[in-house]
Amino acid sequence: MKRILRHRPSPAMVIGGIALTVALGGTSFAAVNALPRNSVGTAQIKNGAVTKKKINKKTLRQLKGNQGPRGLTGATGATGATGATGATGAKGDKGDKGDIGPSQTTQAYVLGNLALSNSSATPTTITNVVVNEAGTYLVNAAGMVFTSVSGDRTAVDIARNGAELGGFFNQIGQPAANLPANYAITRLVQITTVPSTIAIRGWRDLGTGNHFAFSNSLEVTRVGSGIAPQSVASPATGTVGAG
Repeated sequence: MKRILRHRPSPAMVIGGIALTVALGGTSFAAVNALPRNSVGTAQIKNGAVTKKKINKKTLRQLKGNQGPRGLTGATGATGATGATGATGAKGDKGDKGDIGPSQTTQAYVLGNLALSNSSATPTTITNVVVNEAGTYLVNAAGMVFTSVSGDRTAVDIARNGAELGGFFNQIGQPAANLPANYAITRLVQITTVPSTIAIRGWRDLGTGNHFAFSNSLEVTRVGSGIAPQSVASPATGTVGAG
């Protein structure tokens, strides 16, 4: 007995024994933890544990089926709230210049001698034009007047619907009896009420003689930039007076 105890194992033998034990123990551990075939099911897999990266690409292709038929159209949703007003856009380019508008001219005239009133309260209408469209009109009146007594004075004006335009009239002096004196009047008239009557009127402004007008014309042109054919009224012949 004493002899056996005297022969202790060497350090190399101890180390070799430990290595053998570890080797045998590791193999046993692997054998214990190995899973049997087809033993892993849904219950053994944690939710989310199998990701796309861990699935074979071939398997993924096999899992993809054919596209199904299109579903029914859903009901129309409720109208959304009105959006905020957008910012004001930039100013657009200037448009092209419009076409030139036409001018419309109407004329009336009096041939022969027309006796004039002796009072400004009841002036004589020499001739007139009726305007049927609202707008701006250029009115030109021209003619001649004379008197039976030298030194008299004749008055002529343009009236709209019986009212004198501008509140003034032309005074034509008569230096000699029976000697015609020319006159010409131009007015720019705004017509807002239709129909309106534009007229040349005359009367004795000063003196005692008989006053007359002859070869008088009235031209009324609706203002435009173009030229249109004239519409000429039939000549009106005044009453021939003595003189």
